[in-house]
Amino acid sequence: MRLLHFMLLAFLFPILQLNAAVGLVTVPERDVVRMTIYNAVDLTLIQEARTLILKKGLNRIQYQWAGTLIDATSVELRALDQAEKIEVLGVVYPPNAPATLIWEIESQVEGAAKFEISYFTSGLSWGADYVLRAAPDERTAELDGWVSVTNNSGENYPK
Repeated sequence: MRLLHFMLLAFLFPILQLNAAVGLVTVPERDVVRMTIYNAVDLTLIQEARTLILKKGLNRIQYQWAGTLIDATSVELRALDQAEKIEVLGVVYPPNAPATLIWEIESQVEGAAKFEISYFTSGLSWGADYVLRAAPDERTAELDGWVSVTNNSGENYPK
């Protein structure tokens, strides 16, 4: 009899897990990333553009940042497309899921919409190198510059 109960639980557990996540979508890859790095205070403002696929009605979008230096209190989401028809109702921090949040979004439109996710993180710094080449007559010059970014934030950003 115990074996039968165990087999029944083993069969039902995956089904219960699937039902718990119905209607929950994870955030897709970034389209664009902008960084404003403040070396003096080890603080970086990140602004990511992402395209979310919405359905009409309530949408639940999951965002995770485990293993990074993202400041959880600074994470924000705003619609860039059709903002008058899309409303971020609130954010839920699931219990027993550290570094995770779920945005609840009410949408009057269906399909792709651009959003911006912004937050502060640390662990990023930058430095610049310049080379100035003067013309032989020293009336004009050519300036080349290179920027190097060091990333110890725990998050991978595109180059």
